[in-house]
Amino acid sequence: MRDLRLAASILLLIFSAGCASSGGGTVKREMSEPTKPKWIDTIVNDPTRLYYVGGSVGATTKEDGIESATNQAIAKAASYIGVKISSQFDETTTQSSTDISNKTSAKSAASIVGAKVEKIYWEKVTREQGNFSISKFDVYVQVSLDKSFAEKERARQAEEKKNKAGLALKLFNKSAEKVKQRDYIGAKSALITAKKNLESFDEDVSVPGGTDIKSSKELLEAVKGKINSVTELLRRVSLSVKTNFGDEGNSAFSANFSEQLTKHGYSVSTPEQSQIRIQATARVNRKSGAPLGMHAYAATGDATGINTTNQAVVHSMAFDVKGFNTDDHMAAINALSEAGEKAGEQFAAELSKKESELLGQ
Repeated sequence: MRDLRLAASILLLIFSAGCASSGGGTVKREMSEPTKPKWIDTIVNDPTRLYYVGGSVGATTKEDGIESATNQAIAKAASYIGVKISSQFDETTTQSSTDISNKTSAKSAASIVGAKVEKIYWEKVTREQGNFSISKFDVYVQVSLDKSFAEKERARQAEEKKNKAGLALKLFNKSAEKVKQRDYIGAKSALITAKKNLESFDEDVSVPGGTDIKSSKELLEAVKGKINSVTELLRRVSLSVKTNFGDEGNSAFSANFSEQLTKHGYSVSTPEQSQIRIQATARVNRKSGAPLGMHAYAATGDATGINTTNQAVVHSMAFDVKGFNTDDHMAAINALSEAGEKAGEQFAAELSKKESELLGQ
């Protein structure tokens, strides 16, 4: 036992770079090997394994440095086979190596299997000033990965991407059928799923079964364009207004109601072309308690939206809004204008909310 302690002390002296004075303090450097090993900067060619090196500079402990450097090396290996690391590594140290099992996510559900820590090199720099000292570690870790696993995983992911691209094409075609049925929610939902699939690719992928569309990038652009056109169809509305103030009252209410619909991305169309038919009624009545020199009216009524495909009620609401003016006639018009604006804003917001709910957004 005494001989082993003596040998360890000698090795520590050999691996120490010595002490140097710096501003009244000392700087001591220790290394796990007498010289920085070549494997840190050298590419290893091996028929059965792939090698990656990770580094950590200025770690507070050697263990933290090893963990950080290992994660960096594993990330390089993961990048090659196309996966993203989602968790830190767990290590089980043996005499020869450290086995690594890393769960992965995002690009693939595979694991970094058969990866091993082959070599570790560290340097420790300790700065001492009186009774105060601080140590930092620079650590390098070499990790190897089974080459056959890497190639199999790359092939598996290529097949997975191909299948996802094929599914996206099917959803794209399905949306066209939904549009013919005037099921615009179903069409947009299918397109959104296709878009998510295609946007998960980090490279262009061939689309199996495609006739006019051959690549995932081309299909993604087509899907985006189709989403826009389906959204326009989904948001076509017609507006029918009846007030007790004649054409002028009808116009005052509908103009402001329509303006709010447009602001929320809806377009006012004819009943034949619309997806939602909105019917509104409003009645103006004189109100007492107006400020001095002013006339007051209240516009009360309701608005209901009907889905023209299945005749279901999409939304229904009531309103009661006041309007003022020094002119009696204009006070009534103002009440209808204010009612149209507030009712339109609330109605459009509710339509947008229900659309998002139906699409699962």
